[in-house]
Amino acid sequence: MNRREFVCASAARAGSAALAVEDKTTDGGFAEVSWPERVGADVPALPPGAHGAERFAAKCVGCGLCAAACPSKCLRPSTDLRRMGRVELDFRHGWCRPGCVKCGEVCPSGAIARLSVREKRLVHVGHAVWTKALCLRAAENVECHACEKHCPVRAISIVGGFPSVDRGRCIGCGACEHYCPARPRTAIRVEGFEVHREVRPISEADLVAEMGDVLYGGKSCVVARDGVISDVVEERGVRPLLGLLDGGRLGRAVVMVRVCGRAAAAIFAEGGAAKVIAPVMSKGARELLEAKGAAVVADEVVDRILNREKTGGCPMEEATNAIAGASEVVAALRAMAGGR
Repeated sequence: MNRREFVCASAARAGSAALAVEDKTTDGGFAEVSWPERVGADVPALPPGAHGAERFAAKCVGCGLCAAACPSKCLRPSTDLRRMGRVELDFRHGWCRPGCVKCGEVCPSGAIARLSVREKRLVHVGHAVWTKALCLRAAENVECHACEKHCPVRAISIVGGFPSVDRGRCIGCGACEHYCPARPRTAIRVEGFEVHREVRPISEADLVAEMGDVLYGGKSCVVARDGVISDVVEERGVRPLLGLLDGGRLGRAVVMVRVCGRAAAAIFAEGGAAKVIAPVMSKGARELLEAKGAAVVADEVVDRILNREKTGGCPMEEATNAIAGASEVVAALRAMAGGR
């Protein structure tokens, strides 16, 4: 390190320390707030509108206007010598709110493009990564819901007792990292993308065609939400479908499945699916879905679903025929699947 680099790095670190002193250090009472350690990243999370690390580095002039305008105070000057003078998202101090576009409005060089609120919501700057060993649920058996509760796009849900991140929905806003109470390091943190991703919803016809390509590529079930494919299931049977239900993956979803009997239909209906598409569907399955207000699209509606050998009825279909109501069927399926 030469003299100039040493002076710049020292000044930047001193500035960060001064900013930390100004920040809140109590929880509103007498308890001190402990700041989590900041783990360096090769690719930092950059604000929406930066488009990516290479473009941002070429355009940013290091004026600091975006950091000054950021109401959440999560834009901070980097103390990494490779990025000296440029800002990046530091989620210890705040998180990037989907409805805020201040940084792009004040950027004089175009390093952060001006985005509308609607455009910003489509940009994914990174994704959250959860570490089990650091999580209070695993380390201290604490029923913590901080990341799930504060995620603005509902990309985090508790599945099997632990947080699960839907990377298709995660936009990298950092709310989960900011509110995570684990110390000295947070159990969930955002890893930035080298190039930001823009996820635009497509027409329903194009979405269904894309889902069909995935399904007939060897999968058993495809789920789409908000115009994009969110989950792909490879295994057959009800266990993976119960996993979707428990993870909250079916709400307002479009579901495409190869064959839909009463067991699968009950799970989709109980999960709040908006539409279920299947080449073959039983009459009992259609009745369960329509009773819950779900739209049904089936090429063929049959009296019963056969087993894989075509020698008799599907075991799950036969076992649930006498059970009325989606919730009752799901309860029976859980019992048969060993409590799942």
